[in-house]
Amino acid sequence: SVTGVQTCALPIYNALGKPDNNIDPEKYIASSINILTKQLSFRIKSLSDGCDPDDVHQIRVILRRLRVIFSALARISSNDDFRQLNSDARQIAKLLGKVREYDVLEDLINAAPRNHINNDKYIDELISGIKLEKDHSLEDLKIITNEGIASIFILRIEDRKSTRLNSSHTDISRMPS
Repeated sequence: SVTGVQTCALPIYNALGKPDNNIDPEKYIASSINILTKQLSFRIKSLSDGCDPDDVHQIRVILRRLRVIFSALARISSNDDFRQLNSDARQIAKLLGKVREYDVLEDLINAAPRNHINNDKYIDELISGIKLEKDHSLEDLKIITNEGIASIFILRIEDRKSTRLNSSHTDISRMPS
């Protein structure tokens, strides 16, 4: 018989890649959550040392993958834990999104031929505006790192390892370390 975990596995496989056929879907999902949580923790620590655009990008990728998992699990779970984790991941990604937007804009401007943007007051105003908005976004980023919002999110994921996934009482408590 097909369990709820097997039912929700397809979108997760699409996001993370299909495992070997001999791997149990529940163990694959649990292992994926564990790996992504470790990656997120590492990137958040790196981010607290300074704003690296690649760290911001990679955290957003990790959060997107976690959201796929949490969204799929929320459909089969009898409690609201996975919906809340999905919502929390969305909020953190939203804060990081602004920083990422300005990093991309800066890269685009820096890639433009210099003779097109030198001494152009509109470009100078745009660059100044981008830098100002990025500074505001970096303040939001400090909220994520310094106030521990991301760390709390990671702890909440860790706390959910024993949450029941479906009515057959399958759980993810056997997550590998």
